[in-house]
This record gives sequence, structure tokens and C-alpha cells, in this order.
Amino acid sequence: YPLPAGEHPFSIYTEINACPWNPDHLLLHIGLQGMVVPGQQVKKQKFIVAHDMKVNVAFNKEKILAYRLIGYGSRRPKLGHVKTKWKHNRQLKMGQSVTTLYELVPVEPDPSAKPPASTKETQPALTIDITYREPVDPKQKQITHKVFYTNSISKKPSENFIFAAGVAR
Repeated sequence: YPLPAGEHPFSIYTEINACPWNPDHLLLHIGLQGMVVPGQQVKKQKFIVAHDMKVNVAFNKEKILAYRLIGYGSRRPKLGHVKTKWKHNRQLKMGQSVTTLYELVPVEPDPSAKPPASTKETQPALTIDITYREPVDPKQKQITHKVFYTNSISKKPSENFIFAAGVAR
């Protein structure tokens, strides 16, 4: 995943593409990448860049009919579930990357609906909210990352997407 370039100690990467095992569904790939300090003589696996992390993924029910967090065994997408929280480990270390996959069931467009005047999306398909604290600052920080179909659906899946989807399969 790309290294962070802004004020936050990690980056957020998202990609949506066709679900390899169900062509009527989409696969959402979320990646977090911890920062790396060049020349730092610290063992990467011990240097925490963010802790008390809480990741909340809120799906827009007008765009996503149902979803399934990959890795939860036989759980099936259920209608009405529009939020999920991730609290695994709750910390991110230097150079660490975290991958999460969701299988999405998109809402079918209404064939009788009038086509939009503009192709620009006004509502995101989902929103990722992350709260965290840096090790030296007790103040909680927040990142909101909105994911729109037009910006996230790629014509050709990335190598990371292909690998993650293959492992999930």
C-alpha cells in the first residue's frame, strides 16, 4: 500500500472490483499502511505509530444492499446491516499493513428511474471512520475516508487486490 503522505501516521487504501467467486457482487479491499521513518534504528515490529484504533465502516444502504466481512466463516450478508466495527488489535506498528475485504451486494438501479443529469456521484457507497491516538499525544484524532464507486472501481484489479481475493477464496 502507499506510504502515508499527510499528517496521519498511516494511509488508507481502497479498491472495489468484481468479486471473483460471484460476478453479481463486488469485492471491497481496504488497506491500512503504517508509516516508515527512513534511517530509524528502531525495530519496526515494536514501534507503534497509532493505538486505541477504532475503524468503523458505514455502508450507504441506497448503494449497498448487503455485505459480508470476509473471514467470518459462514456468515451471510443480511439486509438491514449497514455498519460494522473493527477493533482487532487496536494498534498499528511502523511499516505494518492491515488488509480487510468485504463482499458487497450492490443495489440494482431502478430501470424506471430517470438517469442522473450528471455522472458525478454525490453520495458515497461507504464511509470509513478511523479514530486513533498517537503514542506521544493523548488527544484522539479522526480520519473520515469516503469511497465513491466512480473513484474506486478499477477496470483492472491491482496485484494487491488479486492476491487478497485469492487468499480469501
